[in-house]
Amino acid sequence: MCGPTTHETSRKEVECIEHIPLLIQPLVKIYRSTPKVHFPGTKIDIVFTLFSSLFLYGSFAIGQEFLIQVLGWPRIPLTREAATSIGAIAHSTVLVPSLGVLLATQKFIPSAPMKSHPQWWQDAATALLQFCTGYMIYDSINSFLIGRWVSGEGVVLIPGDVEYLGHHFATSFYMMSCLYVGAGHLSAMILMFTGEFTNPINNIFLISRMAMIQLDCCNGPWLQAVYPYIELTFAWMYAVFRIFCGPMSAALNTYDIVFTKEGRSRIPALLIPFWLIMSWGVLIGSIPWIIDCIDMIKDGLVVKYHKDYDGEL
Repeated sequence: MCGPTTHETSRKEVECIEHIPLLIQPLVKIYRSTPKVHFPGTKIDIVFTLFSSLFLYGSFAIGQEFLIQVLGWPRIPLTREAATSIGAIAHSTVLVPSLGVLLATQKFIPSAPMKSHPQWWQDAATALLQFCTGYMIYDSINSFLIGRWVSGEGVVLIPGDVEYLGHHFATSFYMMSCLYVGAGHLSAMILMFTGEFTNPINNIFLISRMAMIQLDCCNGPWLQAVYPYIELTFAWMYAVFRIFCGPMSAALNTYDIVFTKEGRSRIPALLIPFWLIMSWGVLIGSIPWIIDCIDMIKDGLVVKYHKDYDGEL
């Protein structure tokens, strides 16, 4: 057990692992045990970010072999694409519960300085910001540099790829700029939480949709039975979070950072417009998906993306 701490013995508090919420303890332990190498000219550590990228690539690789060896998917590009969804599920499975704990244990002030939180909380929040950045790096390399590579031609992007890469860059910039200025991390974390909460069901839906429409080998009676519920559950969750939760979070961030004296003093003036454009831009960009989900909700258990669907996926 850890004894009482004072300003002089604050380092002991850092090491008191029993003071940390149980769900967060593994994250803090791993983060603290990772060597620290800072990006030149900053105090931003890059090792944990790269470690996160490797972990997520491992999740993708294991997921791909699971689809092939266990579920009988063919070794084709479609299976590789489905495996990237497994990597995304691994990312959100780690991220969302941890973010929930951190957001629940501190007062929500979007522009709050990082140093205003306990040390264990700072370590966990920094780890999650780096973990999310690590996902953006992993997915950019795996899905686009490798996944879009054509022998003799190089990387061949398809419509939508540039916007997707832009999202990854903007998200990484948001995370790293929070760490650089030492404030605003809560604004990023609430957007991460509301944005990633639906990610597992979203990617389960994408994987099952691929199997239903494009793979004769893997769309048996069991999938046809559960698929309508997967599609409808995704549609409801995505619509609720993108119509209500996401905009409410962005509005709270905007109010604190733009319309309060404390918020404006903590966040550099030149950074504020970029953060607002990025946070609202993602929500606006999701409108086509929202419309699609509303249509699926209206249809109920009559699925839109059925096995005879011949439209654009």
